[in-house]
Amino acid sequence: MFHHIDGEYSFNIYVTVLFTWLAIIFKEDLLQLINKVVGDKFDSIDALIDKLKPLESAIEILLAILVATLVAYAAFLLSALKPFRYLTIRYYPC
Repeated sequence: MFHHIDGEYSFNIYVTVLFTWLAIIFKEDLLQLINKVVGDKFDSIDALIDKLKPLESAIEILLAILVATLVAYAAFLLSALKPFRYLTIRYYPC
């Protein structure tokens, strides 16, 4: 069976960018949660999120592009599937 590693890379990049965008949006809540759970060990996260804040609009555009490519990739994979008998009949056997 073929293994499509390109799709996995695309999905991993998408999830990384998505969590970066969510960290920018929910910065205060994220910092409160981190301080509550682990204390003040990760003070550098605040500075990192502040550096990424000017890139928020670029990250949103990148997310839209990644979503479009992932949808197209999944559609191409699904269109290459051979039809199976159980997927094409109206009523499934009980």
